[in-house]
Amino acid sequence: MSKKQWIVYSPQVDLYYFDNYEDALKEYEALKEHIMAEGHEEGTQVHLLETIKVATSVVDKNRAEKEGSPKDNGYDFDNWAKWDELNSTIEWEHCYEKEAMNKGVVLNKLKEVIARNLVAWDTSKDKREGLLPEVYLSNKYWYKQLTGEEYFKHKAVKKFNIE
Repeated sequence: MSKKQWIVYSPQVDLYYFDNYEDALKEYEALKEHIMAEGHEEGTQVHLLETIKVATSVVDKNRAEKEGSPKDNGYDFDNWAKWDELNSTIEWEHCYEKEAMNKGVVLNKLKEVIARNLVAWDTSKDKREGLLPEVYLSNKYWYKQLTGEEYFKHKAVKKFNIE
């Protein structure tokens, strides 16, 4: 099942990706409020974008089989490249960024940090200290996106060896 991808963007923050318009719109509105509250320069923009096309550079194995390597042909690079384009329906499961992220340790560390934040909030007696409620809810969302499962304190403690 293919889904459209929505992106919320502002030069002051990272890109946020969503699989549905409603969540993207909520983040867009929340980001506007956050930037307004933090102070900003006139002309600051916040964008809610629908992905129409995405081009990803990939190794062109077919060309390499036909022509040999670029180095063999006198070029100063190792691989032939081509653009792999996807139209407006982007399936995250087949997205190159997901494949790259899953291979890296950064993603695993991010999962652990989010789990630790959630567990710290759940064990805090004074909710006025530490994470704001909206950060807690955002962490719950990202926990599910990154781990593929709902957050439950006891499961997160076990999964990430949190003491």
